Amino acid sequence: MYYDNRKHNFITKLGAMSLAFFERCGLFFIFTFKSFYYLIFSKIYWSLVIQHIKKVGFYSIPVVGLTALFSGMVLAYQTSSGFADYAGESSVAIILLLSTVREMGPVFTGLMLSGRCSSSFAAEIGTMQISEQVDAIKVMPISPFVFIVKPRLLASIIVTPLLVVLADVVGLLGGFLIAWQVLNYNPNIFLETIVYNFEKFDLMVSVIKGLVFGVIIGIVGTFFGMLPKVGARSVGLATTQAVVTASILVLCLNYLITNIFY
Repeated sequence: MYYDNRKHNFITKLGAMSLAFFERCGLFFIFTFKSFYYLIFSKIYWSLVIQHIKKVGFYSIPVVGLTALFSGMVLAYQTSSGFADYAGESSVAIILLLSTVREMGPVFTGLMLSGRCSSSFAAEIGTMQISEQVDAIKVMPISPFVFIVKPRLLASIIVTPLLVVLADVVGLLGGFLIAWQVLNYNPNIFLETIVYNFEKFDLMVSVIKGLVFGVIIGIVGTFFGMLPKVGARSVGLATTQAVVTASILVLCLNYLITNIFY
């Protein structure tokens, strides 16, 4: 009987990959539980939190603002071509409002922060692992979750909803500028349509998405940073994994939240 060694190797590798995946998922859930435990029941070092709020929030304003601005501009411009003969001002304004507040603002903010902040958290903590700073903290009477994870997670939770609201406003502003200056729509009608159709519920859901995305960005970045590291290559790999994982979770949870509320 012929024995196919290649098939055996494939099955072995597939099994090893599956075991590694489920092991990583288990570690992630344990890490998430510990993060929330220390987030609620441990001391808050506000100096560290403020430091990370500055990094996550203030330095992310340009990338989030520009992304929202040009996304709103493109959305208004492209939508106008499909509604040129059907009350353009009102149709474009409504679509711009709903798309930006419900989806584009939260999702683009989550993706931008996933790329910028999750990667930063993973790289910073990974470097601390290699330089044995994390081991030094473990020797002290303080948990690394309190000193390393909690400030970053809390900063992400505080800042992300605020950046989502900023993205909503800037996206609407970008669409309004295109509609007014390029498409020659009546600015008064355009603004009145936006104000009339604005729903507080949509803004609330947008902020909820921001809170959830903030949790994801903070936990994923710190999780991959806290994994054991051996050499600089492992830091780069952890950074890439953090960005990819956070981005996928942002998109999946965005769909889930949208499905729940709408």
